[in-house]
Amino acid sequence: WLFVGAQESDLPRLTGVDGLSGIDSLHGEALTKSLEERFKAGTVQSWVQRLNDAGVGAHRVVSALSELLDDPWVVGHGLSLTREHDEIGLVTGVGPSPRLSRTPVAPGRPAPKPGAQGREILEEVGMGQEFDRLLERGVILTEGVAAG
Repeated sequence: WLFVGAQESDLPRLTGVDGLSGIDSLHGEALTKSLEERFKAGTVQSWVQRLNDAGVGAHRVVSALSELLDDPWVVGHGLSLTREHDEIGLVTGVGPSPRLSRTPVAPGRPAPKPGAQGREILEEVGMGQEFDRLLERGVILTEGVAAG
């Protein structure tokens, strides 16, 4: 699958792409059908390259999150981060996406293991003295809690 980010004003640029000559004379459903047929004549990678070279935004559609998180462009732009988690080892997740002109972006720390902050949370709400009793009765779990 291929995603193309173009507007009608990009048609003159598209017609200069190898394999898309004359495309600027088409509109609506005729344009859509013609593009579908022409795109079948090449690989996704070749179309992405040709369109990007012409200044038209295009990329391969990625359907699996794991594939996206491993994509070199995504990793290179800090949108996917693999970091060491104190308790469970390497964790890959989504990096910070806002890109502000004068504020550097910095990822936060990895989330703690589920249940790891039980005591601190109870203390914060004034129930710290109840922690041991609640843990003993199984109301609070600090071990064996699956993430997610």
